[in-house]
Amino acid sequence: MTKIARGKSSVPALPPARHQPRPCAEAARRNDLLRRGVLAALRRSGRYSVVTNMRVPVPEEAREAVRRGRRSVATQARCDTVVIDMVVVDAPNGWAGGYAFCSPGAQSLRARRRIEEDLRAAELVLGPHVSRTMASGIDTVTVGIIDGCADPEECDDLTIAVSEIADNFDVPFPEKETGSFRPGTACSAPEPRCERHPAGRNTNP
Repeated sequence: MTKIARGKSSVPALPPARHQPRPCAEAARRNDLLRRGVLAALRRSGRYSVVTNMRVPVPEEAREAVRRGRRSVATQARCDTVVIDMVVVDAPNGWAGGYAFCSPGAQSLRARRRIEEDLRAAELVLGPHVSRTMASGIDTVTVGIIDGCADPEECDDLTIAVSEIADNFDVPFPEKETGSFRPGTACSAPEPRCERHPAGRNTNP
């Protein structure tokens, strides 16, 4: 029988808990100001119908299609629900866009990845859902993440920087009204790594 020295344990010490940075209150506040600024600009334009926190049924087949790189969904069984921060509809032109507001510090990197996955899956079914619920014939859908810290020169295909908002929606959008911030100010956090993907987020459901 092996003797254990007094005061010592034969059980190895557990590794230190993995640190998960908490969202910063100031970053979250600025992200909310950006969201409100974008909503106000779109509604002032009179061009779009805008719905916030739209609940969109997303079938598991849509998530599987995204994982496999497919651009369509054959069936719609076993749906869960994705809540999209902002859905913008241009009914006369048959277009709808689903957008999330996400900035470093306001959400964790894990939350950011989950938002990206949800948007890419929702993109495949958003057109028929909007057509059905808003009596609009939608044939073109885009999705994106509006990021108050993003550098437009380094963004991936999903990310929209503040300086790109006016061109993206074709509406006047003064950046000074958004309360957006840049990395290194207030409560900064590491920016998500931007990877280049094939261009184009349009789809014809």
